[in-house]
Amino acid sequence: MITAKVKHALGGLVAGLAVGAFFVAAPAAAYTVTGTLFGDPRQADGENPTNLAVNVTVEVGDSASGCSGSGNSCSYWIIDLDMASTHPNVKLHEFYFSLGQIGEESKFTDATFDNFSPSDWSVITPSSPLGSGMWSPTFVFESNNGSGTGTDVTNSQDLTFNMTLSMGQTFDIVGANDDFVGTNLRLSTTTAFAGEYQLGAHLQSLSTTAENCPNGCNTDSGFAVGNFGPPDEPPPPPGDVPEPGTLALLGAGLVGLTWNRRRRKAA
Repeated sequence: MITAKVKHALGGLVAGLAVGAFFVAAPAAAYTVTGTLFGDPRQADGENPTNLAVNVTVEVGDSASGCSGSGNSCSYWIIDLDMASTHPNVKLHEFYFSLGQIGEESKFTDATFDNFSPSDWSVITPSSPLGSGMWSPTFVFESNNGSGTGTDVTNSQDLTFNMTLSMGQTFDIVGANDDFVGTNLRLSTTTAFAGEYQLGAHLQSLSTTAENCPNGCNTDSGFAVGNFGPPDEPPPPPGDVPEPGTLALLGAGLVGLTWNRRRRKAA
């Protein structure tokens, strides 16, 4: 038989668990920034590619793919070629990007990259300049498939990977120090583009409309550039909204507190 003292203790235990669970922060939602690269800055005179478009999405946080348990030190990248109607045979040769504020280069020094799809792609840093003269943007990071003989990234095959900062380092994702849209970002400067950019993509097998290639030769190449945009939705403050399980536990605790009070009055 359960005595009054045992019931009293059980009621207090349930209430204590519920109140304690209420203050445990739920995992932060992924912070998503997007960047769209457009190009090519060369004049569309019938010989050069136009309508280049590459969509870049970065998710930061535990709920991002491949980031469970890593918090805001982990990010998941998606590079999506979006040119099926204008350049059906396009291939990504190299993808470039820069991150962070000027002066915090060491924050990204020991970053690791893994979970690549296609699996034969990788990231090197610093990037290797592409082209010569005015046509030589230099970014911090470069993703490619080495010899170029591996799996192609195309309109139907995205490039995805995880980027994880070293222990103790996290992506700044709000305020003036935001690593993606802050006020003092590291950028690539190129005279050819007459500007500074965070993102770049060298593309191959682009269609042309030259008179001797009325159906598109798919032999031209071009460079698209762009920047990250603000997040779709800022992350909620830690613990701002309890998870459903926490709410249920809280409810159970309140029931326990009420039952406990009634037992005391009856006594």
